[in-house]
Amino acid sequence: MHKTQCSDGNGRNALLVTNNVPTLGGTTIDWSKWKLKLSTTLDEVIVYPIPALLYLVKNLLQCYIVEHVEAPGYQILKNLNVISTGVLYRIILKKK
Repeated sequence: MHKTQCSDGNGRNALLVTNNVPTLGGTTIDWSKWKLKLSTTLDEVIVYPIPALLYLVKNLLQCYIVEHVEAPGYQILKNLNVISTGVLYRIILKKK
């Protein structure tokens, strides 16, 4: 879909979406002729809340730490994140 910005005459910008997309050669492609079907299954979608919950816990812990630790201590803890990731990488994946 092709998106263009235009003004509605009242100073507000509107976003127009069309099915015709211009190409470099000057011709346009009409995507409405293509019968595309996009679908997902529950098995594909069910895995998304897991990393979302992990990020939520991480961000909540970060907020708690920022409230209770001075700036230099916080930076040291953030740098330990890189070290702990490397250690867990070696332990879990048994890589050197």
